[in-house]
Amino acid sequence: EPDVTRLVPDAGDSFVVLASDGLWDVMTDQEAVDCAGGVLQASEPWQSGNFGVVEAKAAADALLSLSVRRGTVDNVTVIVMLLQWG
Repeated sequence: EPDVTRLVPDAGDSFVVLASDGLWDVMTDQEAVDCAGGVLQASEPWQSGNFGVVEAKAAADALLSLSVRRGTVDNVTVIVMLLQWG
C-alpha cells in the first residue's frame, strides 16, 4: 500500500519533495529537505526569486545521487516541486 498524506502548504513553504521508497528507505524527511533546500538556496536564481525548472532538477538530482551513495537497493524517482507565493 502506498503512503498517502494530505497536507496544505503554508505560505513559508518553498518546495515539496515527491519521491518513491527508494529515496525514503535511505533518508529521513528532514535529510531530504536539508539536501534539496541546500541546493536551492545556493542557486543564484533562488536568491533573486526567479527560479524554475533548472533549480528543481538540480535539487532532484542531488537527492537521487545521495540516495545512490547511501546504498539504496530500490528504484528511485524524485520530483522537487517549487512553490511560488504571490
